[in-house]
Amino acid sequence: METRPYFIVGDLIATCVSGWLAARMVSHWIPWEGSMMLAMVGGMVLGMLTGMAISFVFIPFFGAMEVMLPVMLAGKLAGMLAGMGLAMDWLDPPGVGAVGIVSGLLAFLWTTLIHWRIGGIHGP
Repeated sequence: METRPYFIVGDLIATCVSGWLAARMVSHWIPWEGSMMLAMVGGMVLGMLTGMAISFVFIPFFGAMEVMLPVMLAGKLAGMLAGMGLAMDWLDPPGVGAVGIVSGLLAFLWTTLIHWRIGGIHGP
């Protein structure tokens, strides 16, 4: 994983875009008025597919492995949280974008910390 600011900021933007777009897709395409479990599983699948599509946009600029893991994790997490939140009525459809962005931030932080831990790097 690159530690230069260009790549770090690019990965952060990619994960936030993936989370935001996955949450918005779930709010439009998953029937969230029904079962919470179905909304969560459907959101996970749609989020992973959205993350995969977004990763192909950012791979030429920031590298394949550095982008795919956090972007797909952000999409999956945002899709699950958006589907579950909408089904449980603690989230309204206009607010799913914020959940997606927060999911993107969490996925970026998690993957960066794990990489530092595995690689023996103790921070920037």
